[in-house]
Amino acid sequence: GRYLRVNPALAAIHGFDSPGEMINTVTNIGKQLYVNPQDRERYKKLLETTDRLTGFEAELYRKDGSRVWISMNVQVVRRENGTVACYQGIVEDITERRKAEVALRESEERYRSLFEHSHDAIFLTMSDGSILDANRAACEMLGRPVEDLRNIGRDGVVDTSDPRLQGALEERGRTGMVNSELTMIRASGERFPVDMT
Repeated sequence: GRYLRVNPALAAIHGFDSPGEMINTVTNIGKQLYVNPQDRERYKKLLETTDRLTGFEAELYRKDGSRVWISMNVQVVRRENGTVACYQGIVEDITERRKAEVALRESEERYRSLFEHSHDAIFLTMSDGSILDANRAACEMLGRPVEDLRNIGRDGVVDTSDPRLQGALEERGRTGMVNSELTMIRASGERFPVDMT
């Protein structure tokens, strides 16, 4: 549970001024550094059976109490009799990557919430007209479950005889977006006007 040697980069990752300060300060890695001490136990247990870990991620404390995410590539160094002499490895600070992953996940959750709870019909489509997803408002407006919409695509819900459709598709092809009035078709066959953006 103690460091034998650390380089200046590892000391800096943990906020220590020098390798010596880190070695002298950290006398129990599992209790002092790991935010979740169970991660240290899992790390040791994995090394008992594999002798090598690649990309083991854990959240650790820095000297000032702030947290850092690291990824470790570690191998066991054994004595001639097979007992563990020490662990040797390389540590990478992945805090920014983890923050980006959390931000992306939160962004996706916000998007999904807006998508699902919008009163406007929202479709996620491909340029060929296939429908990848539709929110509840779209399904209710058309009287179809999302699976049906995926199966029938744009041509099953937009009136293809509407002369405005071709112009809307051309505008989207040129500019990447479209604002147009079109005619859509409910599952009952009823045609109705929509303002599509």
